Amino acid sequence: MNELLDLIIKNEREARDVIRLVASENLPRLEDRLPFMLDMYARYSFDDDSVWKYPTYYLSDMERITENYLKEYLDCKYVSVKPISGLNGMLSVVSAFCSYGDTVMSLSPNDGGHFKTRPLVTKLGFNSIFLPYNREEWEIDVEKFKEYISDNKVKVVYIDLCMIAFPINLKKLKEMMDKDTLLIYDASHVLGLIVLGINFKCHLKKVQILSLLAHIRLFLAHRKLYLLPIVEF
Repeated sequence: MNELLDLIIKNEREARDVIRLVASENLPRLEDRLPFMLDMYARYSFDDDSVWKYPTYYLSDMERITENYLKEYLDCKYVSVKPISGLNGMLSVVSAFCSYGDTVMSLSPNDGGHFKTRPLVTKLGFNSIFLPYNREEWEIDVEKFKEYISDNKVKVVYIDLCMIAFPINLKKLKEMMDKDTLLIYDASHVLGLIVLGINFKCHLKKVQILSLLAHIRLFLAHRKLYLLPIVEF
């Protein structure tokens, strides 16, 4: 035990001189961390109309308040903060709309996409194709994308932003997509910029499902969020 405590203290000392560039390694303010030090952090929470009549410890009320805030901030009609973990969230939303053999397009890890998207998509029995990317302009190559989808049926375009510093032109992308192709935007790592309206919010209403890993920017106990925009498609 002493060996573990020594390593924890060593990390704390070294962390004072480090600037974290990975979004998920932000250190929240003390008031943001407060719920994780209290009783509610260790409690299960079920919906009020759940089969199990279990005390909610006010957590369901907090979820509703959080969902209402997110609807306002991100101009969405439907919000869910139920799913837990980013990869589980990605698996849930992709598998919900795809059938065996369907094609899912996403960003290559070499172009800023998440390195786990392709392995998980193929494990589910879907066809994984990387979006064509122009590395000189730091943008999806929409002309090559148009060529591909004109000859191939794509069920989901999953924008899995991970290590990326520039916004995706969602408007151009959506204009070239088939009406039956679903555009899903994982904004976990750029959520702070979206909420503040800085650059990344442009054309966000072209997205049909916005998914977020909340612990990265909204410190909600590693929650994945699903948001459906007000705009109809």
